[in-house]
Amino acid sequence: VNFDSTKEIACEQFKKLSEIYEKTENSRIYSHKYIDEKVSVTEYENGVRVYVNFGNNDYHTEQGLSVRAGSFAVEEAKEN
Repeated sequence: VNFDSTKEIACEQFKKLSEIYEKTENSRIYSHKYIDEKVSVTEYENGVRVYVNFGNNDYHTEQGLSVRAGSFAVEEAKEN
């Protein structure tokens, strides 16, 4: 195992997951459900939604958000 390549992958994953943490920090999970066979959405009390696509095809939400295959997308809370 090459430490440099493993370190690079770990750093990339940390950066991606930091986006979720920054937007959901100190907010509890309000709901979690599957909206498709391979796509889940977790909604936080602050209104942020995190979509996770476990499938091999991109997914598009009703709101127009694109969730790439094998990835996740964050939907910001709506302003009132």
